[in-house]
Amino acid sequence: MLIDGNTVIKLLVQHSIKTKGVLHVGAHKCEEKPFYNNILNIDNQNVVWIDANEDLVKLNKAKGILYSST
Repeated sequence: MLIDGNTVIKLLVQHSIKTKGVLHVGAHKCEEKPFYNNILNIDNQNVVWIDANEDLVKLNKAKGILYSST
């Protein structure tokens, strides 16, 4: 995660932002998934992962991580 999770939480609280979902550009290996699920309480279906590397997309799909299809 490029921005520390505690910083994310602090900014959300400071600006009274209630999260319902995430648009994550540059998914890589989806390392932030536990943070989104367990800390921000965002369900998997409310996280949109985007990555240009087709091999990483295939790897993440094999792990059960959902990508939207066009």
